[in-house]
Order: sequence, then structure tokens, then C-alpha cells
Amino acid sequence: QNVANCKIDFSSQMSSARAQQVLEDHLDKKTKGTIHPCLGHKLIFFVDDVNLPAFDKYGAQPPIEFLRQLVDSGDTRFLTLCNGYGGLYDRQSWRFFKVLDVTLLACCCPLRNGLSARFKKHLHLIHIPLSSHVVLQTIFSSILE
Repeated sequence: QNVANCKIDFSSQMSSARAQQVLEDHLDKKTKGTIHPCLGHKLIFFVDDVNLPAFDKYGAQPPIEFLRQLVDSGDTRFLTLCNGYGGLYDRQSWRFFKVLDVTLLACCCPLRNGLSARFKKHLHLIHIPLSSHVVLQTIFSSILE
């Protein structure tokens, strides 16, 4: 299957405009209110350290709010067209584009900033606990042998 990937590393200084630009660099078709990868392709948008962006003065994390807008399905008119996904606004024309054939995959460290409930409701969360010292010693000693 034709699947491409796009990776972005969030930091405390990440802006929503930068996150949108990285995604748009991998999407190239803007037709009839939709934006998507090349015809017949799908895109996996991987976000590393998704919970790292700093909070603004209103208590929001703008890059995470961009991702929430990307996957939110507030407009039900296009529900069957885009499988329930939201979209993004073109920053020059202020037109809204539904995003098609894009899957969001994100990871984070649980010890950093949290994620808003408005964003988490769109996610399937998987928690992998830290390994104990004995387990790590077993793994690395078997590698070194």
C-alpha cells in the first residue's frame, strides 16, 4: 500500500504555525475544500513529545490545539467524506480544508506537561511502564554477550 510518513519533534518553543507547515509540506492537493496526500496515498503524521509545547497565557498549548482541530469532527456535513476528521485553515486565505487520508500518531513522556481532555478524547492511549533495573540488566547483558 502507498503509505508515506512525516515526523515532527515538538519542543517547548514549537508553534502551531510550524506544526501546520510541516504537515502541509506533505499534503499537496487542495480541491473542493479538501487537502490530502497524492492520489492513492495515505500519510502517517508522527508527533514526538506531543505534550512538550509550552503553555500560553491562556493555559492552552497552541500546537496541541492545532492537532485537536486536525482530528476533531465538529462539522458533520463532511462526516462520510472524511471519515469524521476535522481539518485546518489556510493561513493566507482563511479557508477551511478537510484533511483526508492522514493518520495522527503521537508519543509522549508521562512526566512532562499533561494533555488536555479535549485532545485526549480523540486518542487511543497505550501506556508502557518503565522497566525495572533487573529487567534492563538482563536485556543489556544478553546484548553484550
